[in-house]
Amino acid sequence: MEPGYWVAPKLWPNRTVFVLGGGTSLASLDLTLIHDQRVIGVNDAYLLGDFVDTMIFSDSKWYFSQHQKPLRKFAGLKVSTNKLTLSEPGIRTLQRMSSPICTMPGCIGWARNTGLAAVNLALIFGASTIVLLGFDMYKAPCKINGRGFNADQVHSVEHEYTNWHKNINPADQSDQFPIFIDGFKSAAHAINLLDVRVVNANPKSKIDCFEKMPYEEAVCLR
Repeated sequence: MEPGYWVAPKLWPNRTVFVLGGGTSLASLDLTLIHDQRVIGVNDAYLLGDFVDTMIFSDSKWYFSQHQKPLRKFAGLKVSTNKLTLSEPGIRTLQRMSSPICTMPGCIGWARNTGLAAVNLALIFGASTIVLLGFDMYKAPCKINGRGFNADQVHSVEHEYTNWHKNINPADQSDQFPIFIDGFKSAAHAINLLDVRVVNANPKSKIDCFEKMPYEEAVCLR
């Protein structure tokens, strides 16, 4: 490990951890059901409310965009996999590795997928069960009919988009879905060896390498 990287502790040993992704299905969930749980948000998901304990990001363009100012106000733990943040106060930086899952101190797997890095972070924190929310990997209209989040941050349109958040990249990024899906497939074996349960709480998700169940059942996992 290179100097300056954060060695993350086991913050949540043997806990269930919910990971919030960017898929449009997130806007339909009742997030009040996880307000008392351990939650990691990917990229914009930290904006959904102070129930998000930890956020993680990787992209430098995202970091140096308009997100930087609200990110400073986020009271939770801020984690980056980008070496450009090594000297940034208040941000814990983990060394990005090319393997999909990495548990070496100070390091994290990435595989070009911050959602997968968030799963790896939950593993590092000691999670025994990880629940994926908003990991859709398909385009869909985004309709706000859920509860428990800051609704002003949610993108509500009739057109099909890849993400729930307002500040959406106007370019169609759905061509990245196969890369993300392959990354999760590659990670699944390593996660199984760690004896950690991963549940995808969107039965329609294109990620098929993990157990699936409805959200209402997944929130009862402990």
